[in-house]
Amino acid sequence: MDQQPINPTERRAHPRVSFSASLRYATCQDESTPMALGRGTTVDVSASGAQLTLSQPVKVPSYVQMGIALPERTAPVILLARTIWCRKQEDGSYRTGLQFMGHIEPAFLEILESQGAVS
Repeated sequence: MDQQPINPTERRAHPRVSFSASLRYATCQDESTPMALGRGTTVDVSASGAQLTLSQPVKVPSYVQMGIALPERTAPVILLARTIWCRKQEDGSYRTGLQFMGHIEPAFLEILESQGAVS
């Protein structure tokens, strides 16, 4: 897991930090849409969202439940989010921007605080 500040002069409400960790996710658009399952990697995170690298595109808007693997924990951190954007990259992967929804687990908040992403 690699954690470094991205751009200290950026003017976001919540600063992003570089954060690389494996994850699994499930998406759905509504109750009538089947779930899509996949794996990916975080690129960066903030108190309000995350940027991911995924092998498959995710529809916008969709709801995403993801479990992020942290080396200090046996169980993944579970987060709920919605997709804001999804862009195909030159290498064929998809960069996806998410906005967190609801409760954020204390273990994840501790990581954000230790990296200066939450004050």
